[in-house]
Amino acid sequence: MFAEKYVRLCVLAGGAAAVAFLVWYFFGPSGTEPEKKTPEEARAELAKSDAPPESRAEAAAQLGAMRDRQSMPQLIAALEDDDLNVRARANAAVIQILGADFFFRADDPPERRRQAVERIKKHWNAWLAKEPLP
Repeated sequence: MFAEKYVRLCVLAGGAAAVAFLVWYFFGPSGTEPEKKTPEEARAELAKSDAPPESRAEAAAQLGAMRDRQSMPQLIAALEDDDLNVRARANAAVIQILGADFFFRADDPPERRRQAVERIKKHWNAWLAKEPLP
């Protein structure tokens, strides 16, 4: 229902290009809904450096949707990935899990990204001190 409303809005506002973007965003480049993974599977996929970037980006998105706190080390590492889409999806997942935007932008210069990652690590470590993982 959520995606359906956006598709209708995009048809009115932006035409076919906007609809194509939404299909890609919600269902990935193949146009089909991605396979749902368990948190353990998604963490393992995200950590694989030889996995395709699309697969790692989807794993990051799924971990964010699950709000899987145990995946934060992998997501923080993914913020330094070579692929812009992986970095962007990892950042979205971090925001979903921590409930705050640390002004990390996947397309920022490396130094700005590093500063944002340091802010995220500092916040995450403070959170762990209060609520350790099981």
